[in-house]
Amino acid sequence: MLKLSMKKGEIKSKNLFLIIGIVAVIIALVLIAVFIFTFEKNTTKKDLSGVNSESKESTEKSELGTISPLGENENNSQEETESVAGRRVSGGGSVASSQSISALGKLEIINKIDPPYTNHACDIVHWGDATEEADDYDHIYGAMYNPSNIAAKIISDVDGTELDVDSRPLTSMSIIYLELSLMSSSGGTVSIESANSLVLSLPLEGYEFEGKTLTLQQYDYTSRETLVSYNVRDVINNQGGIIELEDITGSHDSGVPYAYFKLSFS
Repeated sequence: MLKLSMKKGEIKSKNLFLIIGIVAVIIALVLIAVFIFTFEKNTTKKDLSGVNSESKESTEKSELGTISPLGENENNSQEETESVAGRRVSGGGSVASSQSISALGKLEIINKIDPPYTNHACDIVHWGDATEEADDYDHIYGAMYNPSNIAAKIISDVDGTELDVDSRPLTSMSIIYLELSLMSSSGGTVSIESANSLVLSLPLEGYEFEGKTLTLQQYDYTSRETLVSYNVRDVINNQGGIIELEDITGSHDSGVPYAYFKLSFS
């Protein structure tokens, strides 16, 4: 009888452990299911939040008006667009054409003077990754001299920064303001007599500013009066790209502009 009683007790204990094990497994499964449900719910909520944020941003843009490729609101007045995408130039404000045309382009302008003095080139580029702001596609001017220690200088002056590669977006219609000067390695006065010209070219195939008219104008810095105007393509096609300027004579302070030009797109 004692042995039978002990066997019954062992069976009850085993059954109890089995029941406890089953309950523990059920609880674990319930906890896992709750965790998965909560995680999926939060993930869905975040996704919806992102969509709502984008929708809100789109709505705000439509309420403000169409944003132009130059970073300006097309609903703004002409007065407000005197500064194009934050780039205000020393030439008196950059006014862009109202029409934007997307096109790759590279215009090289060489300021050529007589040997043994050093010539200098400035490139105006419209490129897909460039911006209206200063970026890695621009190149800041740095003087280079041959043994004569005198060099021509042509730069685009943007917010006081002198660039000899000025890159803008494909759709840019911004006016580029250019300055010509003479440089001396000593920083002193330059006194030379030399012929003086600009040599224009579109040196890269496929980078011809397709669909855009390029106009180069020499102007008086003080009065802003246009002195002479050139159609860039006509100069390249009919004049070998050469614009003859007045000869350089007399004395010039190193780095001080003696001539001003602006390049516009339409």
